[in-house]
Amino acid sequence: MQVIDLGEDWSIRPDRPDHARRRSAPRLVGLLAAAVLLTLLAGGSAVPQPSLVPIRLLAVGGSVNFQLTDDRVFTVRSQDGSPVVITAYRVTNGARLWQTTLNAGNEVLQPVPGAGVLLVWGGTSLTVLDVGTGQIRWQRAGVTGVEFLPDNQRMLLFSEDAGLQLLTIGSGQPDWSRQVSAGTNVTVALDSAGQHTLGWVVNWEPDGTIRILDEASGQTLRTGKLPASIGDPARSPEAVLGIDRLVLTFITAGDGTVITAYDSATLARTWQATIPEPSFRFGRCGPMICVGGTNLTAIDPATGSIRWRADTWAGAIWLPDTIPGGVLIVTGYRGSERLTLIEARSGKAHPIPGRWIPISDGPAGNLFAGYQVGRIGAWLGVLHQRTNTVRSVAWLPDVVRDQCQASTPEQTYLVCTTIHGAIQIWRYTPQ
Repeated sequence: MQVIDLGEDWSIRPDRPDHARRRSAPRLVGLLAAAVLLTLLAGGSAVPQPSLVPIRLLAVGGSVNFQLTDDRVFTVRSQDGSPVVITAYRVTNGARLWQTTLNAGNEVLQPVPGAGVLLVWGGTSLTVLDVGTGQIRWQRAGVTGVEFLPDNQRMLLFSEDAGLQLLTIGSGQPDWSRQVSAGTNVTVALDSAGQHTLGWVVNWEPDGTIRILDEASGQTLRTGKLPASIGDPARSPEAVLGIDRLVLTFITAGDGTVITAYDSATLARTWQATIPEPSFRFGRCGPMICVGGTNLTAIDPATGSIRWRADTWAGAIWLPDTIPGGVLIVTGYRGSERLTLIEARSGKAHPIPGRWIPISDGPAGNLFAGYQVGRIGAWLGVLHQRTNTVRSVAWLPDVVRDQCQASTPEQTYLVCTTIHGAIQIWRYTPQ
């Protein structure tokens, strides 16, 4: 088993000619001696460095997708028109745990570790497998949308037959069901941190009717009439959010987007903001509300004031709450692979040099995959927020750069697909 010692901070440099190496040899010896002396003075213990230990190469073959949790790797292997094969492996040693065959088309995996299940999507069909055995727990057809609650035990599910349901993910048993109109926007209300539900659900119908539902029973608590939610179909879709005591609606009107806040108790309007462009993504970004379109705009949810706009971030995607202190990781600079850190309250940007894409967005640390012209594989990089850089720590040969995942919540394992159709598992030890 090969252990890769990732060493000190370094950058990619071209190899030096032999004579340059020879001239630097005495200086290198001196540096090594100094390093040994510093280590002895520090008590003889070397500073630990990040490392990768290859665990196993899974030769799964065929067209394979995978999903990683803290202790398992789930793969789905498919061929045109043939049944798909879903396999679970133990991430610590690559041992196969179980294998299940499903009908063709069931190819999208979504683990829900808190519920002990693996969701398998095939278009609008949903199959829920037990992560321990691979047995089918329940199935549902005609599913048009789901929203997970923060406890990862329950979810809102929209289906053609049953309408809107709040159900337990592990069993598929609904706490309540009710019919809703086609095109209705529904969301569960969360606190400002997005960690806890507030006991109510927003039901915003296409004709503008809004209902505040009791989370526990599904019964209507309040009903009101807001502007109709249907805008220009050629523009971005509308959305609704429930945050703290506010109901936020997003409507595309002409070439602009109107964001309106209503008091959840009275449904009275508290503020309204207009952004002069159509938008396609809405959501929390730290303590702000972010709206993504031609620009990236942050709105203060308390007042509706626009705190900042980033006019160079067309098509940007932000990863909310990835860094403590309300700092966002934003990617998608005009369709490129540039990254930046943005302070959510002020909008101050800290560009990250190089071409990197996120591997994970967990709070335990941030890993990225980097590109190098002329080489097949990817650099593993670690974000250093203090210096606003991503440090290259290891070269991963033959991996597909945008098909890597790190385990969560602890980034202990790294898994990537290779160009040969295999899946490589490493143990990752952070610095």
